[in-house]
Amino acid sequence: MFYELRNGVGKFSPFPEGTAAKELLLAWGIPAEAVCAETSSRNTRKNLREAKAIMEEHGWNSAIIVTQDFHLWRALREARCMGIEATGAGVKETALIRPPLVVREAVANGISIIRCWWEKL
Repeated sequence: MFYELRNGVGKFSPFPEGTAAKELLLAWGIPAEAVCAETSSRNTRKNLREAKAIMEEHGWNSAIIVTQDFHLWRALREARCMGIEATGAGVKETALIRPPLVVREAVANGISIIRCWWEKL
């Protein structure tokens, strides 16, 4: 099994989440050669583009996306729009204040739907 950890830095996470998750998996005894961390992205689309490149490099053809529950629907749609075969698991816990994130995600979902539709034309 291989673990691809994705997410770079952002306004609320100056330390890349992918790096933190990689360190945690290594501490749990997962072999270093089974863990890839994508840490340069700053948004979902860039994150998925980088993840797709890593997947292609390793010959992986499917992914399980683990993210906040309110973000999962968009992350899966964006992944599928890019040709990534993906399933997902939503996590309800967050250290940030949830209501503004849910509102932001509702707007981002509308933009994502239009973008994926437009790219298929």
